Amino acid sequence: MGKCFSKSRKEPIDKISKQQPPTSDTLIDKMTHRGSTVPIIYDNIQKYYDLQVSIGSGRFGNVKKALSKDKKVEQEFAIKSIPKSKVIGDLEVLLRELAYLMIVDHPNIIRLYEVYEDSKYIHLVLELCTGGELFTQLLEKGKYAESEAARIIYSILHALSHLHSLGIVHRDIKPENILFSTPDSDAEIKLIDFGLSAKYNKEKTLMHTSVGTVYYIAPEVLKNNYKESCDVWSLGVIMYMLLTGNLPFQGVSDNEIISNILSCSYPNEGNPEWDSLSEDARDLIAKLLNPNFEERISACDALDHPWLIKRNQKDVKMIESKVFDRLQKQTSTNQLVRESTKFMVKYVKEKKIRKLNHVYRGLDKDHSGFISVAELKEGLEKAGIFKDHSEVENIIRNLAYSEEERLDYTDFISATLDKKDLYNKDILWIVFKQLDVDNSGDISLDNLKEVCSRRGKKVSKNEFKEILKQYGLEEKEGINYEDFCRIFEGSSDVDKLSHRISEE
Repeated sequence: MGKCFSKSRKEPIDKISKQQPPTSDTLIDKMTHRGSTVPIIYDNIQKYYDLQVSIGSGRFGNVKKALSKDKKVEQEFAIKSIPKSKVIGDLEVLLRELAYLMIVDHPNIIRLYEVYEDSKYIHLVLELCTGGELFTQLLEKGKYAESEAARIIYSILHALSHLHSLGIVHRDIKPENILFSTPDSDAEIKLIDFGLSAKYNKEKTLMHTSVGTVYYIAPEVLKNNYKESCDVWSLGVIMYMLLTGNLPFQGVSDNEIISNILSCSYPNEGNPEWDSLSEDARDLIAKLLNPNFEERISACDALDHPWLIKRNQKDVKMIESKVFDRLQKQTSTNQLVRESTKFMVKYVKEKKIRKLNHVYRGLDKDHSGFISVAELKEGLEKAGIFKDHSEVENIIRNLAYSEEERLDYTDFISATLDKKDLYNKDILWIVFKQLDVDNSGDISLDNLKEVCSRRGKKVSKNEFKEILKQYGLEEKEGINYEDFCRIFEGSSDVDKLSHRISEE
């Protein structure tokens, strides 16, 4: 690898202003999280999870592998525990990270399942990634073949394009913040750590706070005048590293590294590692490392670069008629079923979703992380499924929570996944407990109202009564776990239920 990896990793530069301590002992009780299905629970997390070995650490706290203490749940999690004493002055940073994790929804961004708060800690229950960091794998491999590197760059560009479409800039893209979900060769790539992220106005506002990690920081960030394209520069540094085995901007001191970044001086023509790369690879790196951030290629446009298209064509899948049939059926289900399936899809094993992930990316032509009416209609027509614009629009309007009438990732996967892969006892129990907000043993009207309100939806008393009636529970005021299982299993499964509701 050379001397570029001989020194220790650089820590992020962070000049975020401090914030006064909150007046309440509860730090996140006023945080808005509309658009999210992530529960915030004010209780001792050790009642619910067995925290095991440490698997990482950050500037605020440690990350541990964890198992649910509920014997019905076999899934493993990663729990990031943040001492309140460490964030009193940096509360803004923590709340920002939480807020972004609660609204992003993409297969290449780490999932947040729950948030716990007690008197001393805030705990984030996260997706456990067992494949390790890209940094570690890069040290072991030395460098990647172009086909291998293309899969990684393609995935992170998709994540960045989604973030940028939401007006979020990550600001600390580096190999340590890119994980592999499993040790498998085809594991999903996951972007993590939103502690330095920020919201920005895509039309008007440039950012001015210098943050990031020195090897990967963009020249305009060093000049305190930048926008979301700083993430693209950082990914260009990573692409160079993956393909050559060296950092593009090196030096014996931070000042020398910064000087090379500002001059955009990196080994290219005449360098054996650079000359061995394909012309397309060299072209994309040059576009990602364009020192003029106003002219630098965007994450969205980079996804359509020939170097990536040639190497990722096999990942683009066409929507099948059976997938569309499931999408259509889901529009006939009630709020309880829709909310439940959105929770459930978070816990389904990655391998069962992989093919649908490729369909989702294939439909998402503008790489925003959302599927519009026009995109779904175009995808259906390519697959030989011809539907009126109004019919496609109605499907999306019924399934989506956004007023912009577009499907997000969870909307799409929860509606199209084969229900036999979705409903099992473990997942049903997890979801039931998350819907039973007050832990009463029943899903009540108030519970469903609270969960739906997070996504901007309302449920009336009459609607809830109708849901109970559909399942023969009209004599009850809520739905217990046994009733909940019967809704999704056997003679009361969703496909039959959908048919019954559509007839009514």
